Amino acid sequence: LDNGEDFFEKHPESAMAKAFLELAKKVEALLQ
Repeated sequence: LDNGEDFFEKHPESAMAKAFLELAKKVEALLQ
């Protein structure tokens, strides 16, 4: 998805964006 960042900026409340952010938080927690 080339315009991934633009998509998240335009649709910050979308289910996909929320799921992506939750996954990112989990990964970050695991890496610490």
